Amino acid sequence: MVRMATANGPATATDVVDVDVPGLEAHARVLLLKGCPAVLSLGRLVEDHKCSFLWNSDGAVLIDSSGNRHECVVRNYVPFLGDEYALPVRDESAEDLLDEILPEGHDELDEDRPGMIHDLTHLRKRPDCEACQAKIKMSPARRRNPALRERPVGWAHTLLADHLSSSDLKVEKQDFKMCLVLLCAGTSIGDVIPVKSKSALHSVMALREFYGEDQFYFFYSDNAPELKSAASNELMLHLTSTPNRPQSNGVIERFIQLVIDGARCLLHQSGLPVRYWTLAARAFCHGRNVSLAAFHGETPWKAKHGDEFKGALIPFGAKVVFRPFRPPGHKGPKFAPRSEFGLFAGYFLQPGGLWKGEYLVISFEQLTKATGRIEMKRVRECALTPGPITFPLRTA
Repeated sequence: MVRMATANGPATATDVVDVDVPGLEAHARVLLLKGCPAVLSLGRLVEDHKCSFLWNSDGAVLIDSSGNRHECVVRNYVPFLGDEYALPVRDESAEDLLDEILPEGHDELDEDRPGMIHDLTHLRKRPDCEACQAKIKMSPARRRNPALRERPVGWAHTLLADHLSSSDLKVEKQDFKMCLVLLCAGTSIGDVIPVKSKSALHSVMALREFYGEDQFYFFYSDNAPELKSAASNELMLHLTSTPNRPQSNGVIERFIQLVIDGARCLLHQSGLPVRYWTLAARAFCHGRNVSLAAFHGETPWKAKHGDEFKGALIPFGAKVVFRPFRPPGHKGPKFAPRSEFGLFAGYFLQPGGLWKGEYLVISFEQLTKATGRIEMKRVRECALTPGPITFPLRTA
């Protein structure tokens, strides 16, 4: 619900509708106000869609980006394009949007090493992959509707969210018992942000960590009160699913199942205990973001950041060689090696999903300590060891 001040006094909007203007190739998601005429912002048409507007004694004319002139009818000092320009967007079901937002999986690609790209996510199950057998059987991919190849109208600034708790994964006590799963409908980029609780405060902090300086206008989730409060605090219009009907929240629910299956595969592949499921889940999301083309033909990472991911693509739990950070003046023993061996644990991302060239690794030295807790290191120099990809904990 959005409250606003209008020329006719205070007004409240609870519903939205998607419309497009075919002649102008413009799209809009508008608020429905009782007693308000159907209008669009002239400023958005000029700024976002490169239109121009002329209004003099001869009449009002809107000129689109292609130079086409659209005569307006002036009524009560207000220019109108006419009802023939505004058409409601077809009602696309969540199942159709699901096919477009969530990619199916990897095709056979030219890889630097056999299986490397597949080991990032284990999407498109392979019969010869042991880790793929650890995930549950997903429903087969449906044939996509060719009419839905373009980006869903009005979803560019929509954020989908839901909580995932450790009870869903049946894991033991750990540092993070739950996380907030987030998916941008416009770019298809998704991530898992660990949170201490389901409180509105932790939900807001997770949202800000996900989108950084980006802005979302719409927030789609279930009717959880903490998510309602988070959407209100972040000034987003909250679109809710139908209570007690999970199918109406099908896109994010299916994405959560995808994350669960992916995390299960990566934990099995790495040999790490299930208490580190948040690491595996984030590694899965990042692998999907940087290696799979979404409905718009680009990887979600490129759609969001404008360029492909520049870092090394390394499977979760693989053996790597890295150079640890040492403070100035602490170079260690003179004849000791400057590099160490360890396990790859993912990528360290800044708020907004920005990557500053930092990897997360677990040194073999940490694995030999009987502390019951594995500490990760942030490093900038990290690479797979020569030869075939190996997963030391899995083969130990």
